[in-house]
Amino acid sequence: MVPDNSDELIILDDALYLDSESSAENSQAWKLAVIDDDESVYQSTRLALEDSVILNRDINILPAFSGKEGLELFLNNSDIAVAFIDVVMETETAGLDLVEKIRNELKNTHVRLIVRTGQPGLYPDKKIVNEYDIDGYLEKSELTFSKLYISIATALRSYRNLIELEQSKMNAELANKEKLEVYRATVSGSQHIINNFLNQLQLVELEIKNHSEFDIEVIEELRQMKRKASHLLNQLSSVANVNAESIKQSVYPK
Repeated sequence: MVPDNSDELIILDDALYLDSESSAENSQAWKLAVIDDDESVYQSTRLALEDSVILNRDINILPAFSGKEGLELFLNNSDIAVAFIDVVMETETAGLDLVEKIRNELKNTHVRLIVRTGQPGLYPDKKIVNEYDIDGYLEKSELTFSKLYISIATALRSYRNLIELEQSKMNAELANKEKLEVYRATVSGSQHIINNFLNQLQLVELEIKNHSEFDIEVIEELRQMKRKASHLLNQLSSVANVNAESIKQSVYPK
């Protein structure tokens, strides 16, 4: 439980407001989940962060009072940025079980998970950090407003960077997909032109042969043109396959 020390919850060094001096953007607020069976933890967190602006956004605090409720919270809010999770709730490992479900069942690797415990002796920090995919560990007995704020700001910055990186990756994949489609269309058009040319040569050759007198040299020249066009078509197909595969690898890396 957060210590009942009003001074610690209210006093905050001005330096911590470096990211929040400017007014909040009108964009969506950061979603912060507080999952703890002690409602006073949620209330004190809500009061401490009331009207706070971090990284130019407001904070929207979402409560849950058990591991089960926490899972429902994540099922209904895939864009939670940071979650504070108590370890002991309806069971002694409810919080840690929730961490596993968030990471492994929901496949949510973006949210920053910070474990808060009132029993550090039972769940030592090194053991928890090594065995679970979490981003922070806080002891309730030592949790001041300064530590709370700093942990949130740090976690939000990490979350934001992950989202931006993912968006950049998606944009690059989309650009490569469009590039691949344009390339395929260009190659297909070129192949169509060459095939039409070959067909025209074939018709011309047949037309010449239908005359009682025809020039053998003209026929041979037509055949040479056909061979060159066929060779060009084969080369184009080979190069197209190699280049298309290269572009595909950049879109769908192994």
